[in-house]
Amino acid sequence: MASPSTAAGLTIRNRRNPDATPPPSILHLSFDQEGDSFAVGTTHGFMVFNTDPFVRAFHQDFSKNGQGGGVGVVQRIAATNKFAVVGGGVGQELSRDTIVIWDNLVGQFTGELYFGSEVKSVRLRWDRIVAVTMHSVSVYDQKDLDCCMR
Repeated sequence: MASPSTAAGLTIRNRRNPDATPPPSILHLSFDQEGDSFAVGTTHGFMVFNTDPFVRAFHQDFSKNGQGGGVGVVQRIAATNKFAVVGGGVGQELSRDTIVIWDNLVGQFTGELYFGSEVKSVRLRWDRIVAVTMHSVSVYDQKDLDCCMR
């Protein structure tokens, strides 16, 4: 069987490769505070692109054997290697009611904020995390994840 075609590191289905895993679907897009880069949440994880020059900086795949791992919300914390991530998509590994902090430098989750309902949006500043659910807006301190305001 012929090898699969690839575009930006993703396997593409075609006549020569009918059983290939389709590329992940996009669930979310957000720019960082400076506009230098943007993060794209997909059904398998997330990718980060620089805007000038336009290039994919990195990607993080949370799927297992090409299944699950969806990221419904992703926000970069200023110009750092840290991201606020919320699960999304079908069969996601990450919860929709929890914000987890992913540190790309160490390659693991370093913090977690749990909510009783689905997180609709997250906004970040160098010192604060703002979380929006269906019924509340909460502000947290970035350093220790303590709640500042509800």
